[in-house]
Order: sequence, then C-alpha cells, then structure tokens
Amino acid sequence: MRFEVLIVDDEEILLMIYQRLTIKSGLNPKPSIFTKPSEALDYIFSINQEPAAFLILLDIHMPEINAWKFMDKLRSSGKNIDFYVAIITSSINQFDKNKAAEYREVIKFLEKPVDESSFKSILKLKKIEDLVSQSKNF
Repeated sequence: MRFEVLIVDDEEILLMIYQRLTIKSGLNPKPSIFTKPSEALDYIFSINQEPAAFLILLDIHMPEINAWKFMDKLRSSGKNIDFYVAIITSSINQFDKNKAAEYREVIKFLEKPVDESSFKSILKLKKIEDLVSQSKNF
C-alpha cells in the first residue's frame, strides 16, 4: 500500500519546521508540503495507485478551507483512500477539540508549539507504526 505524509499549513515557516520534524522523527523521509489545502486535495485525488494511505498533519484554521471541510471533502471523494489526521493547532478552543473528536480519522490533537517528541508520539500509534513499517518494505 502506498503511504505518504502530507503537511498542510498556511504558514510557510511552520511547514519547513514540520517537514524537518517529520524527517527527524522517522515518520517519513520525504513528506509533501502544501500551503493551500486545495492543492493538497488535488494532489491526493490525482493519486492513481489505490489503495493509498496518508498521514496528514493539518492546521485547523486556514484561509481557504478549514480542517473540517478538508476532511469532509476527503470522506466524500469516493476514492479508496485511508487517511489519518494529526491536528496541529494554536487553538485552545474546546469547540475545536470536540469537533476533532467527531472525526474518526483524527488520531492526534497537538497544540503548538510542537517538537520532535510530538511527532514521535504520532509514530508510536499502532496504525501509523504499521504503515511506516510497511512503506519501508515497499
């Protein structure tokens, strides 16, 4: 199964930091980064190899599409895609935490600032650990 890590955040400096942490933590050696959620969706929908699995490190509040609309679009795509989302946010709003809990795809809710241990905590999740392990054998 194809497995990729995508990082979606409208702040370019954070994308570079998260990209480095993704590599350093062992999550993925070549994560794809996107400042626009629509470009990330286009990329995912352009993948012809199915089944595919994605770990998406996703900011909640972005100008174009928020995290909830992003996940709704993925859910309704009709493609054979497994996706897992780690929310990375500066929001301390309880609404956001409750909303994230409504999505089975959300496997982690990380509050900024994040560091390498935050990313390693994602890797320790059984499903992600299995996907990372399988992708190394691919």
